[in-house]
Amino acid sequence: MAAQPGAATIPVPAADVTVQTPGSAPASLQRRPDRDAVQKVTLSATSTATTMDPGTSASAVPSAAAGGSQLNQTVGFRLAVQRGCDASDDVAATVLAATTDDASQRTDVQTVAGTRFGVSLSAGYAPVALQVLPATTATDAGRSTLEQTLVQTMQEAVTLPSQPMGVGARWVATRTLAGPVRLTQTVTAILTHRDGDLVSIDFTVDEQPQDSRYSLPNGQNLTIDSYRTSGQGSVTIDLTRGLPVAGDTRIVNARSLSGAEGSTPLVQQTTFEQRWNTR
Repeated sequence: MAAQPGAATIPVPAADVTVQTPGSAPASLQRRPDRDAVQKVTLSATSTATTMDPGTSASAVPSAAAGGSQLNQTVGFRLAVQRGCDASDDVAATVLAATTDDASQRTDVQTVAGTRFGVSLSAGYAPVALQVLPATTATDAGRSTLEQTLVQTMQEAVTLPSQPMGVGARWVATRTLAGPVRLTQTVTAILTHRDGDLVSIDFTVDEQPQDSRYSLPNGQNLTIDSYRTSGQGSVTIDLTRGLPVAGDTRIVNARSLSGAEGSTPLVQQTTFEQRWNTR
């Protein structure tokens, strides 16, 4: 998807890959894009944010009985995807339909149907840039929901090694993520199955802050007292397609933040669950 007026371009940090073992019968993981085929895939994501009552440990499992407040939303985007529209490393997608279980957001989310977005892929299949061209009907709230879902999904994507890998191969990918907190993300991946161009991978995710500062949108900073992000997932990649054909990921973040000395700490937990499927 070539750059177009009105399209927002969002960089996605590249990862450095270290291979620990190449596995048995290593074979190339290079992409072989089928430029004529249209891939139909659904991306679903559930985001949960819980703010717990003062005095609650950041490691506690949130529940209604524990008090505090909780926000929960599930969205789904049915996509039509093509490879190599402007370059072999490009993916171009159109949102065919958009849904949510949040009645208050349903109208806004549905307006993004018709939105187009492009993804630039690295040699390791991982996204390095995302460009979104909203549909003319898209509201700001709907566009924001789509962009946030895509960005989080792309940031958790597994990077493939450039060298041949076989079943049992294990590698580690590290990248720096910017945001309210500057994070070091470590993804440890294992190739569990291969059938021709279909590659299945299990992985774990760990994210650690690089300093103790948490930046707020208003320019103020909070101090990180504790912070942990961990998760796991699986993904099936078709090397001829632009986006995964199957996969599940669950990422949990627990954090405790404080402001001025003597202020009550803010204890939060967020969960991001993502699924790819062809239905």
